[in-house]
Amino acid sequence: MTTALILALKSGLSLWESKESRKYIDKVLELEKEYYEESNKSRVDMAKLDHINFELRVVGEAFNSDLKK
Repeated sequence: MTTALILALKSGLSLWESKESRKYIDKVLELEKEYYEESNKSRVDMAKLDHINFELRVVGEAFNSDLKK
């Protein structure tokens, strides 16, 4: 599910031509990197993955809010 959320946000943000889109893209890329680093560990910290997922949803909500403006 997290991978799908990352892909959806990256796709939507790539289509949005606004100066604010870069900050959202940077955050999504940072969270994507953290997600893959954590999920590839031998002992995965589920709390960290939950936090990454939460942050992705926050970015999605902020993106959606800015689109409505």
